[in-house]
Amino acid sequence: MTPALFGQVRAVALDHPTRPAVSDRTTTLTFAELALAAEALGRRLVARGAGPGDRVGVMVERGVDLVVALLGVSAAGAAYVPLDPGYPVERRRTVVEDADLALLVTDGGGREFDVRAVEVTPRRAEPGLAEIVLPSPSPQDPAYVIHTSGSTGRPKGVVVTHANVAALFDALDTAYGSPFDDTFLAVTSVAFDIAVMELLWPLTRGGATIVSPARMVDRLDSPGDDGLPSLVRRFRPTLFQATPSLLSAIASSEEALLSLRHLRALHVGGEVLPVGLAQRLVTALPGVRVHNMYGPTEATVWATTHEVTPEEARSTAIPIGRPLRHASVRVVGDDGSAVAPGEVGELWVGGPCVAAGYFRLPEQTGERFVEEAGAVPRRWYRTGDRARTRPDGALEFVGRFDRQVKISGVRIELDEIESVLSAAPDVRAAAVVAKQGADGRHRLVAYVLTHAEPVTPGGSADG
Repeated sequence: MTPALFGQVRAVALDHPTRPAVSDRTTTLTFAELALAAEALGRRLVARGAGPGDRVGVMVERGVDLVVALLGVSAAGAAYVPLDPGYPVERRRTVVEDADLALLVTDGGGREFDVRAVEVTPRRAEPGLAEIVLPSPSPQDPAYVIHTSGSTGRPKGVVVTHANVAALFDALDTAYGSPFDDTFLAVTSVAFDIAVMELLWPLTRGGATIVSPARMVDRLDSPGDDGLPSLVRRFRPTLFQATPSLLSAIASSEEALLSLRHLRALHVGGEVLPVGLAQRLVTALPGVRVHNMYGPTEATVWATTHEVTPEEARSTAIPIGRPLRHASVRVVGDDGSAVAPGEVGELWVGGPCVAAGYFRLPEQTGERFVEEAGAVPRRWYRTGDRARTRPDGALEFVGRFDRQVKISGVRIELDEIESVLSAAPDVRAAAVVAKQGADGRHRLVAYVLTHAEPVTPGGSADG
């Protein structure tokens, strides 16, 4: 049986109790301390009725308590639903309502939501917890539910199982080696699925996770202990993962970029990797293996990988590579049959990486998740991404078939934003486009037509 996330970390704690597990700027927990804290939270959640099949929100500021909260929900057998405290309250409220949370783990907040809150660190002892038996979730039970942008104006919850996560971590081990001796500097918002790799993969293998403060992009040149160079000097991470948007900001600071030169590997993904940025990375970090990653949330974080070479960094496009061990890929035409190499088609991803589907959205699940009959049945996820296979067999991302865009690694449905704008009083029509600025960063630009006075275009959101 595939152990749940907490079960894997607890197993490491039994073998390596005093080994450092997770740190932030002020606190370090050993594996024994982490497992004990997560188990205690899990018992408190079970005492309040949470268990397998339930969803428990996690809204905790970045730090060791965030990891305790994620593993505590896993210890209770429930699926965690991440809520970034820095996101707009209405966005978080939509996720809370959609996920039908049983409980919400917080570090003191959450009163604005109509759901029972449980603080990650109890203020007083609770008798009777020692008698509570923690459940053992099955591999097909949900491990987490992460919400992506939705074309209907509401986010969709993607249900990812323990088996999905276990397959991902095994595939990462195969591709990059076990992170047992690594330290992973985690900078990504917990509401973005690639945070699963940063926060949890190392811990299930005995490696260490360093949780950065929020909004690292604003701290690249900070002289304090919360700046990227200071964190790197202090913790000496060997693994780092970021979107091209964040790496572009890092590359604009010589000190921040060169602080990464001691990494073992740099994982890049979440949006298209520009050739110019790839060239800057491989030139400035000659001893670091740079991996360009691809994968939708519905395929459990990452599905393909490609190590960028100096020669490719001078080409016209950086490929997204070949599938990781837990994934299969195919490029198909309108009829679902494979297209010839070099031809553009829709990229489908299949295998153990494919998530269970969208939470309580059977129709949309049926549209995007395809069941393939055969001697060995297989499920495929239709990504909506346009791709082609290069002569060397590597995949190349071409674009989208719909109006979905990615900014700072976050999937955004332009229809969703237009729907919200159009619902505002006095708005007759709205249009939203993504534009690239002179600095190379993408922004959303909204054009609004009102029933009253005209509005001057130009309002935008930075990517």
